[in-house]
Parts: sequence; C-alpha cells; structure tokens
Amino acid sequence: MQVILATLGFIFLYVYIITGEELARLAKDYIKYLFGGSKSVQLKRTMHKWSQFFEKLTEKKEYDKFWLEKAIITTPTWYDSPDKYRRVLNSYIEYDDEDESDYDD
Repeated sequence: MQVILATLGFIFLYVYIITGEELARLAKDYIKYLFGGSKSVQLKRTMHKWSQFFEKLTEKKEYDKFWLEKAIITTPTWYDSPDKYRRVLNSYIEYDDEDESDYDD
C-alpha cells in the first residue's frame, strides 16, 4: 500500500512541477471567478472541457433488448441436409458391397 501511495505521490509531484505554474494560474482565476470576477480564457476552456467530460460520463447508452435475436438472424448458416448423409451412407454401403464381392472370388 505504501508503495502505491508513494508512486501516486511521485506522479502528482511530477505533474505539479511540469504544470504547476499553469495550475496555480488556473486556481487564481477560479478564485477570482468565485468572488464575482469574469472568466479568463483559460478558465472558460477548462470549464468547457470538464463539462464535456461529465456529459460523457453521465450519458445513458441505449441498448437494444433484441440484440441476440438480431445477431442470430443475421448470422449466415449452412443447412446440413439429411440427403447428404443418405448419399454418404449409400456410397459407403455400395463401396463395402464391392469390397466383399472382391473377396468372394
């Protein structure tokens, strides 16, 4: 558990070092906005991205309750007719009869 938390802490520290200045500016703009100021361009862009992200998370996906039936109907299948087995069996019987007649000679 400590290794996981240390790894996450290291990752957050790295992100803070790389984008710390941008995050600090964004936090300052957000505090100004909360106390009645106008939105900065960076704050508008960030708020728009977050709203799109939350819309994606909360949108309900529509599932077709007949998805299995549609898949079964549209799947191509081969009809395995009994006539095929009759022909195979008859040819086997005829071949077997020919072999027996060869031994009778």
